[in-house]
Amino acid sequence: MSGDSENSIQFDPDGGMRGYLSGLPVADPSAALWPRIERTRLRRRRRRRLLAGSGVLGALVLLALLMVRVPVPVDAPALTLEAAPMTEIAADLRDIDRSLQAAYDQDASPEQINALWQAREFAATQFNQESYRHDAIIRL
Repeated sequence: MSGDSENSIQFDPDGGMRGYLSGLPVADPSAALWPRIERTRLRRRRRRRLLAGSGVLGALVLLALLMVRVPVPVDAPALTLEAAPMTEIAADLRDIDRSLQAAYDQDASPEQINALWQAREFAATQFNQESYRHDAIIRL
């Protein structure tokens, strides 16, 4: 080994890691390093802008799709007089459900709760029969 102290690594046991690292030679970066770093940064920035732009575009398309209203056919059962019993039965069913909830909240007797359940079952059966008869979508 030569006596050249610039190229030799010297380990100082008392200096620890800091002494060891300070003894390492400093390498000059190549001339092509900074242009490569800059090109990589520009590519990443363009990619982020593209992704952000496509995300905004996707959100706008989704918003436009949500705002488009689908026309309801004129002969839809919900718009005819024949479907009137369905809306009445649905209202009755909701009233029975509210009464049933109130009965549970007030600790009603089992006979009262059973009677409400039977009334609900009867109204639900009627509603289902009407919906099949009118070929309508069931919404409670």
